[in-house]
Amino acid sequence: MRADAQRNRQRITEHAAALLRASGTGVSMEQIASDAGVGVGTLYRHFPDKAALVDAIAALRIRRLADDAVPFAGEQAVGHSRVRTLLEAYMASAAEDGSLRAALRGHATGLGNEVRLAIEESEGPIGSLIAADQAQGLVRDDFSFADFRAVCAAVVSVMNPPAPTDAWHRVLTLVLTGLRPPAH
Repeated sequence: MRADAQRNRQRITEHAAALLRASGTGVSMEQIASDAGVGVGTLYRHFPDKAALVDAIAALRIRRLADDAVPFAGEQAVGHSRVRTLLEAYMASAAEDGSLRAALRGHATGLGNEVRLAIEESEGPIGSLIAADQAQGLVRDDFSFADFRAVCAAVVSVMNPPAPTDAWHRVLTLVLTGLRPPAH
């Protein structure tokens, strides 16, 4: 992709993410193009419809979160689970970002290609954190990346009204308690 096309795509996704976060999915493609400072044709060359744009935004969020949260969890988890630190970071981000919530809540068949690929890319680094916690006896031996995704989906599901805005904290605490290995 040409450098100017890459810059346009990045500008579009950044402005669209901000507009969608502020105004919800009712924002029009024309509003997004205008806010990003590009023509509507340029927007549609990059994203054939709003679903593709939302998919790209969610994939970007997942990649950024994995790039930031996975190393953070590995560094900060002194005396407690890396998985716990990672789940807390994921859920705090999801609480603020509807596109990330949608991606974390989604089932593999309902996800767009970019989101699916971003999730697949995160499996290795997250799997390494899970394995490190398991080796130290901090997380159940049978906990997997698929379980990590299921926990994300479950916790994210209580982030929508009518649930209280902090309900996800309690659900995450309950789940994290269940992740501890059984006492011998």
